[in-house]
Amino acid sequence: MNNRLINTGFNNIIPSATIAYVASATADSITSIDISDSTNLLELDSYTDADLNSARGITLDLDNNIAYVGSSLADTITSINISDPNNLQFLDSYSSSNLDSARGIALDVANQIAYVVSRNADSITSIDISNPLNLSELDSITSNQLNVVENVVLDLNRQIAYTFGQAIGFCFLNTIDISNPNNLVSINVTSFSDIEGSTYMVLDLDNNIAYVSSEINARLTTIDISDTNNPTEIYGFIVPGLTELTGIALDLNNNVAYVLSPTEESITAIDINNPLSFSVLSTYSNAILSDAQEVKLDLSNQIAYVTGFKENAIIAIDISDPSNIDLSTLVSSGNLNGSFGIALNIPGPASTNAYS
Repeated sequence: MNNRLINTGFNNIIPSATIAYVASATADSITSIDISDSTNLLELDSYTDADLNSARGITLDLDNNIAYVGSSLADTITSINISDPNNLQFLDSYSSSNLDSARGIALDVANQIAYVVSRNADSITSIDISNPLNLSELDSITSNQLNVVENVVLDLNRQIAYTFGQAIGFCFLNTIDISNPNNLVSINVTSFSDIEGSTYMVLDLDNNIAYVSSEINARLTTIDISDTNNPTEIYGFIVPGLTELTGIALDLNNNVAYVLSPTEESITAIDINNPLSFSVLSTYSNAILSDAQEVKLDLSNQIAYVTGFKENAIIAIDISDPSNIDLSTLVSSGNLNGSFGIALNIPGPASTNAYS
């Protein structure tokens, strides 16, 4: 595999994660986990509240030590002070009809804007987070092409949000101009007939490629996003032995994608070095990965962190050898009941779902 340096903004020194924050849908909670030793994960604190009813999406503003959580039954975005991970503190919660079944969140930290997608409202909404004690709505787009939207990622360089709407047999890729958060503008909607149930997306901005996992047909698809007005499919890889995919994360330093399969209770490493011919490197399967939802990477320590929805756990997977990925350890508790979203305290998409 061809090694590539990752542009992190820190002279290519990859920072190490020490804390993971988990949003749990059944526990209605945000929980801080000490991951400084990936073989000995320790729960530090957990905050539970009605405003976190069915907490799912989570992102971090590390500059200001704030976590933002999207909760699908409370229809809220909630700000939590994480300056002391041993003592999480509620700051504010904002709810509106545009946040009906709020799910994924992505942050533009520089401009202090959160973008929330909401499944029942079929919407993407911009939220002013410049005062985390007083969150306020700026604008919202609702459309049929945002039907049952689940997640959102940002291209901060071009000030673009990408998100998927769903339909039977295909999906809609929505490209949205966020350069003016007070006036969100749909640039393009492209339908893909061979991608169904697409919920998770990650970006390779060096090559202008989006990687998309398909929950319906276990397909890992690459999309050329160099032209925001005309995204086009590059390659589709149906992962052998899997029936559905959820979370996805990229190690571009080693050209490996990691995908979750909740049905097969597994995480799979995929060689993406050849853009037109992917191959499976290894798969780790275990019941602790039952209904696994999200995965984020600590590349410094070569650990993948996975939320296990049914096992009420956060699981650490050793990815130092992608051809032989294996369990490091896990932590499970009632505070992680229905663990869903995860964010790591390192700059970049592992904390913000935003790329630059």
